[in-house]
Amino acid sequence: MHAYEDCTYCGGEVRVETRDVDYRKGTGMFIVKNVPAGVCQECGEMYLSAEVTQRMELNISRVKNGRSNGVVPIIAY
Repeated sequence: MHAYEDCTYCGGEVRVETRDVDYRKGTGMFIVKNVPAGVCQECGEMYLSAEVTQRMELNISRVKNGRSNGVVPIIAY
């Protein structure tokens, strides 16, 4: 589990929580469910580690071009 520093915006404590993440890549948008993220307990700012981001991008790259107009793929982390 990744440890996070205090929030760079407000200085609040950042704790690891599981969140759903809207992820934009190119002109596409994806919803990635159950992502471990650092979340500031004061302002709600969210932080993703490099490892988490790489895994999300790998999972997104596995999605084929099966998207149709207005459909946002939902991908499991």
